[in-house]
Amino acid sequence: MTTLVLRSVTRAIRANGTVRAVYRYGVRTVGRRFTRFAFGSVLALAASEATLELCLVAHVWPTVAGAAGWFAGALVSYVLSRWAWERRGRPHVLKEMLPFWLISAGTVIVLSAATSLAQHLALWWGLHQFERLAFVGAAYLAANAVTFLTRFLIFHYFLFADRGSASQPPTSVPGRDDSTSSAAAREDSASVRAGSATGG
Repeated sequence: MTTLVLRSVTRAIRANGTVRAVYRYGVRTVGRRFTRFAFGSVLALAASEATLELCLVAHVWPTVAGAAGWFAGALVSYVLSRWAWERRGRPHVLKEMLPFWLISAGTVIVLSAATSLAQHLALWWGLHQFERLAFVGAAYLAANAVTFLTRFLIFHYFLFADRGSASQPPTSVPGRDDSTSSAAAREDSASVRAGSATGG
């Protein structure tokens, strides 16, 4: 009985064009871009950490080293975000590059504020060193998760949103073969010419 119900539901889903469209967009498109964005975020984090460590080894001032690490990570994130959303060609400065860097700067501000707030709360509650480090680390991780999801939503639905659907040429009528339509058009044209020759 359960197998029959599942088969009926599966057939109904396959027969429903709206459900198929939602599946293609929700699972394939969004899922693929989310996976690419997550992969790019991991590489951006690695680039940021590597740059920070190299600067510290070179005895660069910690503030400058932190800024360099952030810039390297943001640059890698931008390049791979364009790859995740399949953007090609020269990017628009005001519509794409500037908003991206503003979002990246806002992310740093949120992470710094979350870390500072967690540190003050840990001191206020009288947590010991290990507990304080664990609490601040957890707060930083949670803030990273929130900014990660927020950036993905902004990138997907606003910054890198597909805007070319309105300019695409209209598709053929569903259920009608293009070759059949062309053949019918040729027959109509031939009939018109034959009628004109007879009338002449």
